[in-house]
Amino acid sequence: MNNAQWKSFFLCCRSVLGKGLPFAQRSDSWCAWTTFNAVHSGVHYWYSGIPDYEDILDTHIADGGLWGQPFDYDDLAHVVIPATFYWETEGGPEFKNGTKVQNIRLLSECLTGEGIPHPHRSDLGKSSSIDRITMQLFGYKDQGLPIEDIRSDELAEVTLVAKPEDLRRIARFLQFAAGEIERMGKDYSHLHLSDRDKTFEGSPHFVVFNPEVSG
Repeated sequence: MNNAQWKSFFLCCRSVLGKGLPFAQRSDSWCAWTTFNAVHSGVHYWYSGIPDYEDILDTHIADGGLWGQPFDYDDLAHVVIPATFYWETEGGPEFKNGTKVQNIRLLSECLTGEGIPHPHRSDLGKSSSIDRITMQLFGYKDQGLPIEDIRSDELAEVTLVAKPEDLRRIARFLQFAAGEIERMGKDYSHLHLSDRDKTFEGSPHFVVFNPEVSG
């Protein structure tokens, strides 16, 4: 790819995947890359979040930014954008870990629109048969009733009104809940968003329920 294509590539990644940081636990995006110089004597990959807008220059990734040193576009041999990436806490008394999801499908659409060549997995929607996802949504109107008198109804549609940073918090909560369901199986019943993230304590209740328990 030429310099203009590389610049468009990184701008698409930053726009679609979100702000990058050097630690996966706190980063909204993640990638790995290597250079032609790096593969002369072996195989070495760097990894970090996607560079920020001010680091994405016309001919290279800026020195002193998120990637720590300059990388000329002409020297980039391979950049990997994973569909999911693993994170874990750095130090502290309580170890936590999980995975985060990156919207590869939307990124592919952005890159295609910019005319950027890119390989992508065939399971991103090209299959002629589609596995339909089945889930249920339940809710109730806030009428000030005591908890014992509340009856949830099955919903056909929900509308989530939230700022981008809050949506990312919810996405991280859903990733955590999915991991806990897989880890605990039927021993896992449900989890409230506000119990996991105290910033949502003043918001409507958002609950994930294990389908194996709910029947």
